[in-house]
Amino acid sequence: MADLGPLFEALSPLVGTGLRIVLRTTLGMAALGVALAGGCFWIAAQGEWWRGLLAAALALVLCAVLGGLLAAKRAVLGALAEGARRSRLGERAVGLLFDRVAEHVGFVERLPLADAEAALRRAVAGLLATEGGGWLQRRLRRSLLEKVEAITLARLRAEPGGVDLQRVRAEVGTSADERLEGMLRGAVARVTALIVVAAVAGACVAALAIRRL
Repeated sequence: MADLGPLFEALSPLVGTGLRIVLRTTLGMAALGVALAGGCFWIAAQGEWWRGLLAAALALVLCAVLGGLLAAKRAVLGALAEGARRSRLGERAVGLLFDRVAEHVGFVERLPLADAEAALRRAVAGLLATEGGGWLQRRLRRSLLEKVEAITLARLRAEPGGVDLQRVRAEVGTSADERLEGMLRGAVARVTALIVVAAVAGACVAALAIRRL
């Protein structure tokens, strides 16, 4: 049975990183909410203060809801990116994953692609079913394993003929952290831009609608 202890140990310090990201994101979205509230008050009021207050309140509520979603996303993705950079988290996860694959298929030199993919998916499912850690640590573990699975599947499918598991393990382990960090930081940038644009657009549309009341 693959030992999850080292992975738990590597993920534990990231909980603090994730909480700091939550705090920074919350403060950033709060500042955006205040700015939007002022702008929406001016757009909607037009001499009727109650319309301005309603638009401002809706802007604050929208930023609070979207800010919560953004904080949770950024906490998981940003903490994992930091773990990949500092602690070689991707390489550790690859090693753990292939240890579990070996438990399913034994130590064979080559496997048909379909068998290798099935063994990889069973290994990931087994690791995801493992209990332990709080909510944030479980989210970190799930996101890490799913992204390492995607990287590994792409490499398996690039292998001509049967899959040499030991070679794939070595190659994926060597490049996993760099690819994982790039993937995660790109996801952080995309989700941040999407939610900020949604908050600004939603607040402005609501203010213009209230202005017509």
